Amino acid sequence: MKRGKEILLGAIFLLALALLFGGISFLKGRDLFSSNHTYYVRYNDVTGLSNSSPIYVNGVRIGIVSGISYNYSHPDGIVVRIGVNKKLRIPQGSQALLMTELLGTVNVKLE
Repeated sequence: MKRGKEILLGAIFLLALALLFGGISFLKGRDLFSSNHTYYVRYNDVTGLSNSSPIYVNGVRIGIVSGISYNYSHPDGIVVRIGVNKKLRIPQGSQALLMTELLGTVNVKLE
């Protein structure tokens, strides 16, 4: 009888751990169940841009910023990794512009 309680307690602990991980990822703005295409964009200045910043096309959110890193091979370049919905086809020659909103938040707008 005691062995069954230990197994049940272990299963509940693992379930709680999985829910905690999923909840933290959700609060960071990541979608666990959809796959996105990953693109890399280079900017000179990304002041105000952060991970989980939204990406918009014509006012519709189509993805998020998933990473920002400094490009050491080009001193003036900052590489931003963006995840865009797999269903969206981005035509060649599109631009990812940084847009500052009224309250100071920065978003990425695809044109």
